[in-house]
Amino acid sequence: MAVTFLPVDKYGLIDPESLSQAIRPETILVSIMHANNEIGTIEPIAALSAICKENGVLFHTDAVASVGNIPVDVNESGVDLLSLSGVSIGAPKGVGALYFRNNLRLMPVLHGGIQENGRRAGTENVPGIVGLGKAAELAGQELSVKQTHLKHLRDTLVAGIIERIPQVIYTGHPEKRLPGHASFCIEALEGEALIFMLTSVGIYANTGSACASKALKTSPVLIAIGTPPDLAQGSIVFTLEKSNQAKDVEYVLEKLPLAVEKLRQMSPIWRRKATA
Repeated sequence: MAVTFLPVDKYGLIDPESLSQAIRPETILVSIMHANNEIGTIEPIAALSAICKENGVLFHTDAVASVGNIPVDVNESGVDLLSLSGVSIGAPKGVGALYFRNNLRLMPVLHGGIQENGRRAGTENVPGIVGLGKAAELAGQELSVKQTHLKHLRDTLVAGIIERIPQVIYTGHPEKRLPGHASFCIEALEGEALIFMLTSVGIYANTGSACASKALKTSPVLIAIGTPPDLAQGSIVFTLEKSNQAKDVEYVLEKLPLAVEKLRQMSPIWRRKATA
């Protein structure tokens, strides 16, 4: 089985034309993230799925980062399959869902029983299923208000960081991005050290995706958008939630520049730049 990886631009966006050119006669499935959890960029899913439909190819999207943060409509987007995680919308951990259209036949990966209409063997997680359904209901009810609230906080945070910290790069698309997502690469420091310092003052961020938090390697997402490896080492991601308020953003804008300055004072790279 051959796999084709599509290139992205400096914002992490896929050009629909590049997808069209990559599809071959033997192509059976295209899978593209709806929104990237490291840089927040939202892909043009409807345009990409339309290309797949024209070519008779199934289209899957990973909507873990987008569900509960932006409107997600399988009919408007035209996707054939969509996967999501319950924990990202407040459901119990360990539960998720796979949407697929009625005309698709899925072969089970786990065999042994006829649960889930023969698609996945094993006793159904009823509390998780109920929790996911209720969480989805609540997420839909509050989505519009949540988007407005988070976008305001995010824009304040982004503007404040760029104003207060020199040599910082805002990663991802400036507009086509998740409302509560702000990601940066800060020159001449290690992201892990910065996270440690922020945690000590009660600020919890990450250097990349949560699922790769234990991997001390350069983010392939940042490399894919053309970020130099040394700059990518200084990545930091802030994810805002509905419980966050303006005072939380102000606190970050107070503490983050101090932490960056302290780390840069210890950085030989920063000292060389300062004396150049």
